[in-house]
Amino acid sequence: MFDSLEVKAITAMAHHLARLFYRMIKYGSQCVDHGMETYEARFREQQLKWLSKKAAELRFRLTPMQAPSA
Repeated sequence: MFDSLEVKAITAMAHHLARLFYRMIKYGSQCVDHGMETYEARFREQQLKWLSKKAAELRFRLTPMQAPSA
């Protein structure tokens, strides 16, 4: 049904959620929705960081492109 890698991922996520739940109960923090724009900006930053690291490993350099003018 699940291979060992999937089992490890499920266990890690369960532990992560348990720690989040514990902190919310212990410290009484509220769940705050930061909006989709915040999530997308953070995801983009993570992707750029990962791509830069991967390019450096392969001895490449990333250069930003100019946005196409309309």
